[in-house]
Amino acid sequence: MHRIFLITLLLICSLGLGLSHAQELQSELLVGEWKLVKNEAVDQIRDSKAYLSANPEKRMAMEERIKILMSNTYYKFKDEKQLDFTDLERGDIVQRQAEYNLEGNVLIINEINRDRSKKAKIIQLDGKSLILAPIINGTEQEAKMVFERWK
Repeated sequence: MHRIFLITLLLICSLGLGLSHAQELQSELLVGEWKLVKNEAVDQIRDSKAYLSANPEKRMAMEERIKILMSNTYYKFKDEKQLDFTDLERGDIVQRQAEYNLEGNVLIINEINRDRSKKAKIIQLDGKSLILAPIINGTEQEAKMVFERWK
């Protein structure tokens, strides 16, 4: 019985170390600059009844905001768990700073100058691409955000 307990304890400890090591590797891959190249939420907006029934001027205004968002969204992850990123606020691109942390495959972003926190599940992370599924009100969203390594 004592032997089973020791084997179980060793197994749990080795799994814990494996997760920690995996998080380190994931964090190392995350460091760098990423550009948003696809946001599936945009496709959902374009397919929505509100968008489809909007007058042409409103649709043009929405498309302009989408264009600004897609061409200007960058996330720059730094070694010291710091993050610089761009955000769309009232139609303008603004620079934000945050601290980030990884809990398993969940990325947690806490803005520094605002009381705002974001979470996203890391679906894919390699040297070229980062795919996130935002978590809103505790629920993983279907619409993915696809980033490509920029620098």
